Amino acid sequence: WDYNSNMDVVLADLEIGGETVKALMHAPKNGFFYVIDRKDGRLISAEKIGKVTWATHIDLETGRPVEVPGSRYEDGEAEVWPGPVGAHSWHAMSYNPLTGLAYIPTIEMPGTFRDTGIDLKAWESPSFRTSVGVEGFTEDTPAGIGSAALLAWDPVKQQKAWSIPLPENWNPGTMTTASKLVFQGRADGVFLAYDAETGAELWSTMLGSGISAPPVTYTVGGVQYVSLLVGWGGALPAISGTLAAQHGWAYKAHPRRLFTFALGASVPTPPSPPPVMPTPLDVAGLTIDEELADEGHTLYSEVCAMCHGGGAVSGGKAPDLRASPISTDKATFTDVVKNGRQPLGMPRFPEFGDRELDALYAYIRRQARRSLTTASR
Repeated sequence: WDYNSNMDVVLADLEIGGETVKALMHAPKNGFFYVIDRKDGRLISAEKIGKVTWATHIDLETGRPVEVPGSRYEDGEAEVWPGPVGAHSWHAMSYNPLTGLAYIPTIEMPGTFRDTGIDLKAWESPSFRTSVGVEGFTEDTPAGIGSAALLAWDPVKQQKAWSIPLPENWNPGTMTTASKLVFQGRADGVFLAYDAETGAELWSTMLGSGISAPPVTYTVGGVQYVSLLVGWGGALPAISGTLAAQHGWAYKAHPRRLFTFALGASVPTPPSPPPVMPTPLDVAGLTIDEELADEGHTLYSEVCAMCHGGGAVSGGKAPDLRASPISTDKATFTDVVKNGRQPLGMPRFPEFGDRELDALYAYIRRQARRSLTTASR
């Protein structure tokens, strides 16, 4: 299910059962919030912070999840919550000892798993290609497939204190302060401050691009500052297609900037271009070989989708190939794929033969034409 645990770990002194526990708090992808005694590693509690269908609970004696039969899709296809991006992904949570709450950017989105079309005895992971031994994850991820929220979580009671709906679906980490504020940016480019006790919105500003990074705070000369890197990126904008593209943060259309705020500051926010939705281009008169395009679909999913987006819909991390003039001209397209544009981040693929290049070209042209056909309905 891709439930790794590289999410942040927060240390705190928690009052549990009348005792002060030097605790370790962790909310990995799998949908559970763990509280562990960091002196001896004892698991104190673990509860769900979102929709979880792969396990019923965590066994506190062993620390192991109690799995739901069939969630490993051993009998065919299974829809599993949370999906591969997790209930909490890489974006940092924060904890405020004055409120006793952890502030977590959460995601509610499923994943569909099946391996019925794969010979698992013969399968092996290829070099420098994406193939995980599971069908799926090769198409565009549509908007509306999931939701997101800023969750205030009580680690002692192991329950929600409050939550705020967020834009779909890749919102950054949080920062909380001694003045009982919570700061967080959003996927739609808005930066906000909330009341850490109630979740009430206190302040917001539009920063002109999707935000992926958490804010930081510091003091210089007795003045407190809050700084935030603004720029759309990360795993979901790289691979998810329309789910990330819906906000309009297209490749190279918006500047990456560092914003710094202070009370009483009067410098106006610099302007930024409006959201951009790439327009697919068609090649008039081109006949698309469907069988070749199907081959290109497989190759694209293994090699190109990690940057250019599932289904050839870019989430903003790389050019949208449906709208790129380069991908309309076969000779230019071949040159770029084989020789790369390394100063711009495009690697070389000199090992691709004519059949593979033809297949990739056919697939991208088919995706562009289908997008235009759908848009005209």
